[in-house]
Amino acid sequence: MTTEFPRSFSLAVPPRQLVEQPRSTVPFILDCTPYRTQIQHALDARPHVPITDTERFLVEAELFFHSLPAPLRRSVLELKNRLSRYPFLVLRGLPTDTNLPPTPLDSRRPRVDCFLIGEWFSAAISKALGEPFGMLQQNEGELIQ
Repeated sequence: MTTEFPRSFSLAVPPRQLVEQPRSTVPFILDCTPYRTQIQHALDARPHVPITDTERFLVEAELFFHSLPAPLRRSVLELKNRLSRYPFLVLRGLPTDTNLPPTPLDSRRPRVDCFLIGEWFSAAISKALGEPFGMLQQNEGELIQ
């Protein structure tokens, strides 16, 4: 499937009007900082899902997406439906884990007993954009790496 976008642009040199605009008004960057309280409430309401239950995790991640603030959901859905001006979106100011595991020495997922916040956001936004998948030949099909 080929995706066509109505405008062409270079990622190396942004159009002149983007360089002159303040960073907060750049159309492909959504600053989530004003919504941190609502996002944190959604994170706190997540159920504990075992790492081995991938399908349940994806269902919960999709439900998590629907609990996110409307401007964030709107930006992602406009991207999905090609209503946004650019074929990508930068989300700034999302919460992160306070205690991250050590950087892995290989491409395997770190050995932690729960999903990390970044994995929740990755899965939630992936589910909103389509259906995430993994290749069995790459890290035994793990969806998030």
